[in-house]
Amino acid sequence: MTTTYKEIPFYHRMTNQRYYVDWSAVNEEDENRWIPVHLVTLDSKSYVTGGINPNWRSDIRHHRNATTSLDGMRLRYRRSIGHYEIELKAGSVGNILPRRFEAYGSLIYCQIPPAPSFAYAAADNLARQKFYQDASKAIRSFQGLTFAGELRETLKMLRHPAKGLRRGLDDYLKSVQKRTRRAKRSSVKKIVADSWLEHVFGWSPLINDVRSAGQALNDRLNRFSSDYTRVSGSATDEASYENRGQDTEGPYWRVYWDTLTREKITVRYYGEVKREAPYKAKSDMRLLGVSWEDLIPTAWELIPYSFLIDYFTNIGDVLEGWSVHQSDLGWSAKLIRKRAERSSVNHRDSKAYTIANYPSFKSLTRISLSCSQAVCIRTDVNRSPASVPHPSFSWEIPGMGRKWINMSALLASRNKVRRQIFR
Repeated sequence: MTTTYKEIPFYHRMTNQRYYVDWSAVNEEDENRWIPVHLVTLDSKSYVTGGINPNWRSDIRHHRNATTSLDGMRLRYRRSIGHYEIELKAGSVGNILPRRFEAYGSLIYCQIPPAPSFAYAAADNLARQKFYQDASKAIRSFQGLTFAGELRETLKMLRHPAKGLRRGLDDYLKSVQKRTRRAKRSSVKKIVADSWLEHVFGWSPLINDVRSAGQALNDRLNRFSSDYTRVSGSATDEASYENRGQDTEGPYWRVYWDTLTREKITVRYYGEVKREAPYKAKSDMRLLGVSWEDLIPTAWELIPYSFLIDYFTNIGDVLEGWSVHQSDLGWSAKLIRKRAERSSVNHRDSKAYTIANYPSFKSLTRISLSCSQAVCIRTDVNRSPASVPHPSFSWEIPGMGRKWINMSALLASRNKVRRQIFR
């Protein structure tokens, strides 16, 4: 897989901090004026860096890990809108009238908080634990799915007539042994051939049943081949702290406030559990459909052994391959999300500051401040493919082994009959 990297800017100007002022003589409307003043311009460039997987659609379709590494940061800012009003009483210096000052707009701002840096080992461990639990549950749940019951019945359809054929071979050898016990040497070949035909015509329905069961299994291979389910586990750690004494200074005025910062780190593991047959043998229809009535064995062969081995080895491989299934984790990934929210609280004015900056006036007649909350939210994200140790599980559909074939026992029985005939 070819991986490339690029930077993706997605958020530039955060806010334009500004306010409007009215500085006028009280009761003299002709001197009222609103002047736009830019106080603070706060810029921020946020970005995402990470790998690009051009084959992600194919990877998802084939249940491969399409996760790429990613680092990103995003900022969101909500401005504070406030109103500040001051009235001053004239003093004895000069001919100065009482004055009123008003400011309206974004009177305060919050600085960008740093990414949370507190230890989050507890959240990481808890997320892993939840992931293990979810994965183990999914692994074991595959045993009870509908496909397991359907597959069991299909394999039984294949095994039962095949097992009947295997027993029939023993019956055939016993019949040959019994018939040739006192027969003349010249009639042995005919006895073997006649016995074979008598038995093989009785086996024809069984051969057809095996062939039909093999076809049914092949038709369902896509359904029985594998199954998948998504699993995940996540946990969170949180912290908060407060900073006092923040301030914004304007012409002859100052606003104080405190900041409250809330931090949260979330760890999430996710992936996909797969269930599959490790040995996906397909029924060989050429062998399953062989017509043994067209094969007449010689007296020496007694059984056309090459076809016998091909036939039952094929059936045995199919049953053994599909009766065993295993579940395991196909792929996994890790996501860490860090969120820091900084907000302004406890907004307050500064009477002392205002009086100190108006020496020409006798006193401060009135001062009022109303201010909404300013909030800056920073989100950092880190994503990466991750190897998470996990439990695996395998199971077997009972009664589908290949011991019943027992070719060595059949070979011993055949040799015994040979020795009797050619003693």
